[in-house]
Amino acid sequence: MTLASFDKKFKQSLPVWIILMLFLGFGFGLWKPHASQSLKSLVFPLSFTMIYMMCIPLRIEAILDVFKRPKELLIALGMSLIFAPLFMWPLGYLFLRNESIIFVGIILASLVPPGGLTAFWAGIMDADVSLALMVEMFALLLSIIWIPFGMKLLGGTMVTIKFTFLMEKILILIIAPIILGYLTRILIVKYKGERGFMSMKPAFSIISGLAALMIVFIALSLKAPAILKHPMIIVLPAIVALLYYSITFTFTGWLTLKPLKIKYEKAVPIVYATGTKNLSIAMALAITAFGPQAILGIVGCSVFQMPIASLYYKHMLKFKPVTSS
Repeated sequence: MTLASFDKKFKQSLPVWIILMLFLGFGFGLWKPHASQSLKSLVFPLSFTMIYMMCIPLRIEAILDVFKRPKELLIALGMSLIFAPLFMWPLGYLFLRNESIIFVGIILASLVPPGGLTAFWAGIMDADVSLALMVEMFALLLSIIWIPFGMKLLGGTMVTIKFTFLMEKILILIIAPIILGYLTRILIVKYKGERGFMSMKPAFSIISGLAALMIVFIALSLKAPAILKHPMIIVLPAIVALLYYSITFTFTGWLTLKPLKIKYEKAVPIVYATGTKNLSIAMALAITAFGPQAILGIVGCSVFQMPIASLYYKHMLKFKPVTSS
């Protein structure tokens, strides 16, 4: 089996692998709770690897092109930062209005910017990775103002976010992978030639995919004891999360591809920037501002975000032009 054919099969079976890693992670977290806690330190390097691998095939000219035609960037930012919380609020209010702390936690999960999964899905689906990265960067910057305002408006409470915290995320998880990816591409082309680089290209998405699967495994292993300890209190947030992601992906996909008539390669980053959020930022802010109970709302999101994203991936591929494969 060639590297390209393995990459194709790996992408086709990705939803199955993600669901499997959810179950394995949950089981491992219950079986070895202390060992799973030690895996927490791997999340950051795995996230960096996941994004870095998607940046190697990226051309700098493609990033500059985003600024020449900013329509899709503005739509993605609007959908991710404004429409996503507006989808979450009525669902959260309907199911969690009597659980105020969990309610503000789940609102916070919808307000935070998209994470590295946006670039990951764009890369896996042969879409516009440069647009995904720019959405991530600008959403992080805007979050300094938007999260405190959004929490006051929708959650009825205030939460502050440090500029240095977001700048660290931007530099390490966006700027650094772009620069290193560009340098890596130059070195590979220099020593292997353009043809050699193209033959190695499938390996980058495979490694990125494996890193994403490990993140899913670790995330569920870390949350397993909390889910087992509070099985009933997690049910309502889980229902909200399931409905939220189902509605968000379906509506955003329909809006971008049908009424707005945005091309597939631009639509993918918009859909996944709206549907997949940086839940690690949400958890850090929730526990700092509201305490551990607020995390229970975000746990429900962490359970459903990746599986629904992977299931929608199959649907989104139906709109992929044959010529872009």
